[in-house]
Amino acid sequence: MRKTQRTLAAAALLLGAFGVSTVLAVPPPPAAQPAPPKGKGRFVGPHPLAGRANAGYCYIDVPHSHNYQPDHPNLYQQVGDGYVFTGDPVPFGYEGQKTVFYGHHPVPAPATAEPVAVANPTFCFLKGPHYHDYPQPTGPGYKVKDEVVFYVGPIPPPVAAVRPQLEQATEVEYRPFVALRPKVTVVPPPEWPGVIWVAPPAPVVVAAPAAPVVVAPAAPTVVVAPVAPPVVVAPVAPAVIVAPAPVLIRGHGKGKGWRGGPGWGHFRGKGHWKH
Repeated sequence: MRKTQRTLAAAALLLGAFGVSTVLAVPPPPAAQPAPPKGKGRFVGPHPLAGRANAGYCYIDVPHSHNYQPDHPNLYQQVGDGYVFTGDPVPFGYEGQKTVFYGHHPVPAPATAEPVAVANPTFCFLKGPHYHDYPQPTGPGYKVKDEVVFYVGPIPPPVAAVRPQLEQATEVEYRPFVALRPKVTVVPPPEWPGVIWVAPPAPVVVAAPAAPVVVAPAAPTVVVAPVAPPVVVAPVAPAVIVAPAPVLIRGHGKGKGWRGGPGWGHFRGKGHWKH
């Protein structure tokens, strides 16, 4: 059931993303079970376990005790000092042989239970088709049509007086479990005094379209050019100027040099230059 709800919810979100308003018939999840009343309880025959969510089903078919009271009191009736479960066991985890009943009918007492003086029989007040974990009771007052059991016997006046209130309380308890009821197509026997049960419509869940999602444009790409490498100008090399070597000119001639002797000096007289 949870997987179906998740699938329907995902489909609603997908359609809503395209602006489509959807109306889906989604069964509500079962209401959270309250903690069972504290105290020791005595149970007559099989019944749903309590004490925690999805606890399962107790198959003990003789009177026995648990450390809790019934957590669905509308589905029990007190017989002596014990509680008899009168509802459909399938929604509570029952796995076993079952019989399809239709409408109100007496609930047989467990065969191994000690005899208890009861003024009126215990009744199941479920309308329409439902399951029980016991076969068709023996004795008159029952008709079977297409493997569906109908009770056509009398209803004691004290039971008829409380039937409207108990019927309504029982139907409320089983409202979340409509899908678990047996699917039958049968014409009741003519002597059956009940009313044909019509399954209530599944609740409607309106899924509002999802809000539009605005995606901002991507920011422009900024390209940062690499930094130009620095240009280093080497200093100009100093110019080297090579002076020409001095030319020594030596001459021969006659005349007086400095101090009146031959040698270097100024010449007076005739002669020629010799390199």
